[in-house]
Amino acid sequence: MAPDKLNLLQLADGLTRPFLLQQIARLDYFAIYMYLARGVVNIHRHILYDELFYVVRGSLRIETDDKDMIMHESDLALVPKGIEHTSSSLHDSVVLIAQAQAEPERKNGHGSTHPGLHIIKADPHEVARGLTQTFFSVEFFQVDEMAVRAAWCQGVVGRHRHDDHDELLLVLGGQLEVATDIGTLALGTNEMIIIPHGRVHQLRTLEQTLLLSMVHSDISPSEQMGYTG
Repeated sequence: MAPDKLNLLQLADGLTRPFLLQQIARLDYFAIYMYLARGVVNIHRHILYDELFYVVRGSLRIETDDKDMIMHESDLALVPKGIEHTSSSLHDSVVLIAQAQAEPERKNGHGSTHPGLHIIKADPHEVARGLTQTFFSVEFFQVDEMAVRAAWCQGVVGRHRHDDHDELLLVLGGQLEVATDIGTLALGTNEMIIIPHGRVHQLRTLEQTLLLSMVHSDISPSEQMGYTG
């Protein structure tokens, strides 16, 4: 079956009930949810897994014991396991959450408690300052065993596959073609795809495109883009 692309803004338009998590995708043992943020979520914590937030539309406030941060569109935030936190929005905002659906792996020290709340600005112009090579991924942080990375894409990478792990690709700006042995999908800004493990694929773009990705940390940034030499 060919991977389906997901238009995040179209999915956001269908949300009506605040804080009702709707699963839109699965990535290995992770579930990707979307929800409408309106009001306040009571303070809580997750003992076994980290939680990744991504703001699709609007803004989101995240508070812990020692930090109070406002997220805006295309911002990412990692709340490590064990940290009490609450989130809120005064206006209708749309948020993605990624979290493990089983106890995460604990090998090689991964999954250990992070020192605190982390927030990363994913605005294309800000991220671009740290990216000097096309199709080279820069890692922001890990969510349990998953690496969250960004890359500037322009041109073509070789056909490749990841035998053991799925891959999430989200276009933050520009246009991207994902070619597989059963068809090609064109992705624009705010469109996302999950490439299943074992699926041969190739990334192509004629213009500079900013790509956000999640993939298991066993896959290095070079392997993720098909550079195996």
